[in-house]
Amino acid sequence: TAGTIITDDKRYIKIAASDGYIILNDVKLQGKKRMDIKSFLNGYKMNEAFIASEG
Repeated sequence: TAGTIITDDKRYIKIAASDGYIILNDVKLQGKKRMDIKSFLNGYKMNEAFIASEG
């Protein structure tokens, strides 16, 4: 289903789209520096609430 987040909680995050997946290489949380996905997953659990924003 589009919008479904898939992760192994260690190396990758991918989000289901209507015709495949979007694979995240890095993220930037509000007020934080941009970080690669492995670093992000090392410090944040995907069951924690977070809001994705554009920009």
